[in-house]
Amino acid sequence: KRQLMTNFILGSFDDNSSDEDAGAALFRQSSRKGSRASLGTLSLETAHAAGETETCAPVIRPSMSGLHLARRGREQKKVDLHRDFTVASPAEFVTRFGGHLVIEKVLIANNGIAAVKCMRSIRRWAYEMFRNERAIRFVVMVTPEDLKANAEYIKMADQYVPVPGGPNNNNYANVELIVDIAKRIPVQAVWAGWGHASENPKLPELLRKHEIA
Repeated sequence: KRQLMTNFILGSFDDNSSDEDAGAALFRQSSRKGSRASLGTLSLETAHAAGETETCAPVIRPSMSGLHLARRGREQKKVDLHRDFTVASPAEFVTRFGGHLVIEKVLIANNGIAAVKCMRSIRRWAYEMFRNERAIRFVVMVTPEDLKANAEYIKMADQYVPVPGGPNNNNYANVELIVDIAKRIPVQAVWAGWGHASENPKLPELLRKHEIA
């Protein structure tokens, strides 16, 4: 009895053992058929067959890890979200939440990696929400230097607007130029990213006057 219990706790069994106890025989048969996982499935019925009706305690199965449970919880939340919340467009999204400004086109008043990250993030969200990554379109500002470098953000955009090159006061930090482009396109929102015009409080003030987010 002690040998059987010791081997079970350790999760292994010595096939060369001379113990011919019925419980040990059943245990060896189980270990041959399956992997280590099969060892944890030894039930009280097996113990009863071995005559251990009084001394054998119930087998405690290993619980799921906390990480696995957390992952399952997040996946279930996503499933519930798509089951209970389905919208086909930004307009329907805004209506559902009682909003008033529908954003379908955004001016990216920045360049380089900032512009790339913005478009990737919003397109990922648009695909998850609307099942259409192009539900929101992007207009970018492009200097001659950016165009010559064949910058990645230009390829990702739906439309681009040429702007003067040189210092950022001529382009990405030029608040008046940004607002003018936003009105002419037109767009419903401007994303300034970091640096450049994002540090100028005049930009949101002028955009607000023209009802641009």
